[in-house]
Amino acid sequence: MKQKIVTSSLFVGGASFLLLSSASTVTATPLCTGLTTSQSVSVTDSALYITQAFTMRCSPNVVMDYSENLHQVAVCAASNKGGAKYGGVTNGHSIVSQGTWSSGDVMTSDVANGC
Repeated sequence: MKQKIVTSSLFVGGASFLLLSSASTVTATPLCTGLTTSQSVSVTDSALYITQAFTMRCSPNVVMDYSENLHQVAVCAASNKGGAKYGGVTNGHSIVSQGTWSSGDVMTSDVANGC
């Protein structure tokens, strides 16, 4: 059996979030809220996986959140205009389609599969 290790970057609607590579899970943290204008959002450092705070830019209509624990980060993102949702985790998984999305849906990431 051949095993692939994939490091991926998620690009949804122009917003990019480098997936940083699970023990103790925290609650999903919202980043992009789907506004019709672009947003700058801050990702804070934690005692878990993300150890360096940074600011990212969210494109208009993008909804995104992330979850982290000591060993990985999971991200779930969607476009209010495009109607598609994508998610993935840094524990050897790639970004994959997670189905359809509409602006009334609730975004929740988890470290099991991203969305």
